[in-house]
Amino acid sequence: MKDLVKKVAVGLSTGALVAQSMILPAFAEITIVVNGNGSNSDPNVNVASTNTTTVNQTNTANVKNDIDAKANTGDNSADDNTGGDINIDTGEAKALVEVSNKLNSNEAQVDCGGCPADVNVEVSGNGTYSQPDVNLALTNTTWVTQDNTANVENDVEVKANSGDNDADDNTGGNTSIDTGKATAWAGVENTLNANVAHVGGSGEGALEILVNGNGSYSDPNVTLALAGTTGLVQNNFADVENDVEVKANSGKNDADDNTGGNNSIDTGDAWAGAQVDTLANFNLAHVEDCCEFDGLVKVAGNGTDSEPDVTLALVNTLYATQDNNFTCGEEKGWEHLFWGDWRSNDCDVEAKANSGKNDLDDNTGDPGSDPSIDTGKASTEVEVNNEANSNVFSTGDAFPDHPEWDMGSESNWFWWFLSGHSN
Repeated sequence: MKDLVKKVAVGLSTGALVAQSMILPAFAEITIVVNGNGSNSDPNVNVASTNTTTVNQTNTANVKNDIDAKANTGDNSADDNTGGDINIDTGEAKALVEVSNKLNSNEAQVDCGGCPADVNVEVSGNGTYSQPDVNLALTNTTWVTQDNTANVENDVEVKANSGDNDADDNTGGNTSIDTGKATAWAGVENTLNANVAHVGGSGEGALEILVNGNGSYSDPNVTLALAGTTGLVQNNFADVENDVEVKANSGKNDADDNTGGNNSIDTGDAWAGAQVDTLANFNLAHVEDCCEFDGLVKVAGNGTDSEPDVTLALVNTLYATQDNNFTCGEEKGWEHLFWGDWRSNDCDVEAKANSGKNDLDDNTGDPGSDPSIDTGKASTEVEVNNEANSNVFSTGDAFPDHPEWDMGSESNWFWWFLSGHSN
């Protein structure tokens, strides 16, 4: 009996040290032997082992980008001049903006501890009217929580202007306005909220319970409870507001009320482009089998009128939840009317290119010449991609395949996450 108490005490002490060291299993093996006790004896053994691992990962990011980029070579005036040629020749106007937000990622690889222990219980050779009791409770709990919250506001205004030039009320000579190209570009990339969790561990254990050779009228009892719980919670919330305005202008030029010579306006090309990519809210979880017991329970060879009891409870619980919430372009509730921001939560992209709106009016020139306006091309390109809310969950030995994002390698979620670009 002293040997039994000593062995269990050492096991419990080891469990405490291991827990402090953040290594999960407390016992490698538990052996309980109750035998050779005399008539009318009442030996009792109670062992309880609890291992709990809790992992919490939480990220919150609030980002507001207010960007105003303008390039201007226009807005020139050459008015009320007398004699000689009048010429306005502007250079190229180019404004380019890139905004990249990569926020909030969690990665957890957690050993669930496997089976609590290999368990060997033997109750044998106890005397007449003896009442040996063995109560053993082993509990292993692993809980992983991953939360991400991202609030992103991008207010981007990009303008390029080589137009809005005036050459009016000039006398004598030729009057001309020649503008350079106007190019405006805005690129916005939001990569938000990724959770990756892998919960696993050694999943095999041995169980053997022997109740035999106890005397007449004995009442041996063995109660064994093994409980394993694995909980996994992954939550993502992303509120994105993109307000992108891109304008390119080489037009809106005036050459009016000029006298003498030729009058002409020749504009460069105007090009405005915007690309807005949003990847938001991804959960990937894989849970391996944490414990599988192979066991033997044997009750045999006990005496007359003995009442041996073996109660065995094996419980394995897996709880997993994956939630995503993505908002972009949704109106806020009626209560926001009081603050005047009913439309404040939006995803708006506006691109405008202009090489027109040029005026050649009321000019008096050579009888053999005609006033001319030649405009360059005006073009816009807009691309908006939103990919949001993906959950992948699997159990077993094989790690699950991840979804394929189609925005190129630089925006590939797994490229970003697995290349060490997480927070």
